[in-house]
Amino acid sequence: MTRMAREGTLVSSLYFMQTITSARLQRLRHSLEAHGVSALLETHLPNVYYLSGFSGDSGALLVDASSATLFTDGRFTIQAKEEARFWKPLASTSTRRGVPGLPCRPRESP
Repeated sequence: MTRMAREGTLVSSLYFMQTITSARLQRLRHSLEAHGVSALLETHLPNVYYLSGFSGDSGALLVDASSATLFTDGRFTIQAKEEARFWKPLASTSTRRGVPGLPCRPRESP
């Protein structure tokens, strides 16, 4: 996706979205550290988009001090890689506690 800049040159809006989401991720990590929180799991789709740029209708984000992971189901693998380039995308076809895309661990035997 491209658009015309004020100077008349074509620029990628994807680049600007990546820059914006990178800054948001930095601010989020700073806030987590300031409040003594080790990680954030975000499942509300408008917030997933705000933080990552991922516009799919199934996803969750896990952010800690050293990693940022986007979980989604297999339908959005290509889209996640294109839209959320600063995020490590993981795809799954299973669900866990109603959150699409979060990988399930096998149940342990009693």
